[in-house]
Amino acid sequence: GSAMKVVVGNHDTEGSVLSSLMSKFNLDKQYYSFDHQNTHFLGLSSELDSGEEKGQFEFAKADLAKAKSNPNTDWIIVYLHRPFYSGSGADNTGMRDIYHPLFQKYNVDLVLAGHAHNYERSYPLNYNDGRPARPLLVNHEKSPYINQIGTVFTIVGTGGEETQGVDSKPYLASIYEGFGCLNVQIHGKSLSAEFYT
Repeated sequence: GSAMKVVVGNHDTEGSVLSSLMSKFNLDKQYYSFDHQNTHFLGLSSELDSGEEKGQFEFAKADLAKAKSNPNTDWIIVYLHRPFYSGSGADNTGMRDIYHPLFQKYNVDLVLAGHAHNYERSYPLNYNDGRPARPLLVNHEKSPYINQIGTVFTIVGTGGEETQGVDSKPYLASIYEGFGCLNVQIHGKSLSAEFYT
C-alpha cells in the first residue's frame, strides 16, 4: 500500500475535488482500514450523507470487532477529519454519539482528527451517556498511560492554514495555538507521540 493515507475533509467534497482525490489515492469508498505491523488503522469520512453513513458505520463496527479479536493487534488508531470533542466549537456531535460508544467497546486507543486549526489532546475518555458533551475522564494524569482504558482524542489541524483559538476544557490535557506536526511512534507495546512546534 501507499505510504500516505488520506481521509476526506469538508473542503474535499467541493466540485470535482472528491473524485480526483479518491482516484489519486485509490479509494473506492471514503472509509477503509489496514494493518501495519501490530497496529490497526481505520480511516473514516466525516463528510458522508446519511445513506452512505449507514454503510460506513456497519463497516466500522465489523472492522473494529475483528481488530479487537486479533491477538496480533496491540493498537487501534482511528482517523477522520471533524473531531468529536474540541475546545474550538468544532465538535462533530452527530458522529460522536454513534462512534464514541463503539470506540469504547472495541478499545480504540487513539483518534486523530483535524478541522480545528490548532493542536488539542484529550485525557483518556469514555463516552458520557447522560451528558455527551462532557466525556468521562478515566485518567487525570497528562501521561504516561499504562494499560489504559479510554480513548485519547487528538486534533492536529496545524498544517499551515491560519490558526484558530482553543478554549481549555476539563477533558483536554494539552492545547497549542500554532503550527506544527505530530509524530507518533510505535515500538511493540509502547506508543509515544510528540508534537513539534
